[in-house]
Amino acid sequence: MNSYSWTSPSSRLKWVLGLFAAVGALAIADGCALAWTQIGDGFEYQKFTLPHPNNVFVVRMDRANPNCAIDSMVAGGTVSGARETVRDQVKRHDGAINTWSGRWERRNKAVAAINGDFFNPRTGVQTGGQILGGWYAHRFYEYGGTSGFVWTRDRETFIGDCVSHKREEQAARFGDDGPELKISRVNEPRQTNELVLYTPQFDATTKTSDNGVEALVRMNGPVGLTAPGLPARGTVIEVRNGKGSTPIPFDCVVLSAEGRDADALAKAASPGGKVTITQVLSTWEKDCETRRPLDWRRAYSCVGGNFTFLRDGRIVETDNRGLLIRNPRTAIAYNDRYAFFIVCDGRDPGVSVGMNMAELGAFCRDELKATWGTNQDGGGSSTLLINGRVVNKTSDGPERPVANGSIMVNLLPEVRSHRYAQGVQIALKNDAQLRLGPGANYAATATAAAGSAGRVSAHGLNGILGQGGHWWKVELAEGAGWVCEKDVRLAPVGPGESYSVFQD
Repeated sequence: MNSYSWTSPSSRLKWVLGLFAAVGALAIADGCALAWTQIGDGFEYQKFTLPHPNNVFVVRMDRANPNCAIDSMVAGGTVSGARETVRDQVKRHDGAINTWSGRWERRNKAVAAINGDFFNPRTGVQTGGQILGGWYAHRFYEYGGTSGFVWTRDRETFIGDCVSHKREEQAARFGDDGPELKISRVNEPRQTNELVLYTPQFDATTKTSDNGVEALVRMNGPVGLTAPGLPARGTVIEVRNGKGSTPIPFDCVVLSAEGRDADALAKAASPGGKVTITQVLSTWEKDCETRRPLDWRRAYSCVGGNFTFLRDGRIVETDNRGLLIRNPRTAIAYNDRYAFFIVCDGRDPGVSVGMNMAELGAFCRDELKATWGTNQDGGGSSTLLINGRVVNKTSDGPERPVANGSIMVNLLPEVRSHRYAQGVQIALKNDAQLRLGPGANYAATATAAAGSAGRVSAHGLNGILGQGGHWWKVELAEGAGWVCEKDVRLAPVGPGESYSVFQD
């Protein structure tokens, strides 16, 4: 009998299973998963080591899983120009309230994220368009040839080509049959004789001068792309004549005009009046001549890309020199079952040299069985973050601050506190910031000192759990805004007074 024989078949089985488990643990700890590894509900990760040589890092999402979604991110919370690492962008989204259902209720649990579009290194403004949580936050360029990867509320995906905005289909109408004003720009600096639409993704305020008129409009939901006859709807809260830099709360937009259009806006808008906003996107093939009917109305997220390297299972050729050489790459791909975030390391001779578009397309088609894929910003920007950790080797060394990104999340259920009722008198227990929305991810417009007194305002989201805790909209002497429950207490009760308070 050999000295290494086992006393029983069950012992042999336990030894083999233990060996497999140990090898698997070592492989995963080393970042070299032998197969797909679960990293969240509906999400799996795998590192591929290829003979180029190349290290490719992939997260795939089960498109049918109802607890999964894809959204976009923006540096500094503003499309007006900023740069921030993918890690810090994720911090703005993890635990934040989302609008997956079309209204604010559920929360994000961040699972994986990648860097996004190309951007101006001086201004930090992204090159292409962006849809964030259903909001049309940054317009795509007219007839640019490509738009980007789109994830819809119906769990559908597509990669858009050439798009355009017909002027007559970008408009704000006041009342059921009132005047209609054409929208010239979205989230861009206001010019004379034009109407600009500002959404909460632009910045904390419109950053405009006092030489115009601005109408603050509370919306029923995110203001995204629409279909003809199916506009977004809202109500005018305030009209500011000769006052600029209007704060933009999380559920509002600002219609801003200067010159001729300012006169028209002042006549059309009045507090309490109804407003409908139409933004229709005309879609074309990449030749910008052949119509390609795509339904953007249910688009939940999109970040611009510069080249669709895989179209319906076919690798697309290019003569763009920057795409013909090997470089670190970031890409998004999909098939009927999965959506993929992909990062390939590069500029590391003997370890990982990077890919050109043909190699990236072949990898996505042959290894991932993807049918469509689009290229994102690469080089030193290429970053894949999983559960708070960067898994690839960024070619710059430290993470590069970038303009935007894409994120895969699990959808957490809505949670409420019922500690306070509308109108109840409160005071601050601590110094607190008044924020533009229910979460620490929203900008603060003022700081109120401990002891400041006021009351709980009327709002349908009072008590909702967002980033940092439960949130209440309050009115104080310092202004109105959202305050975290941990900073609020009941104001002292006078003789014969009582409050309607529900303790959790």
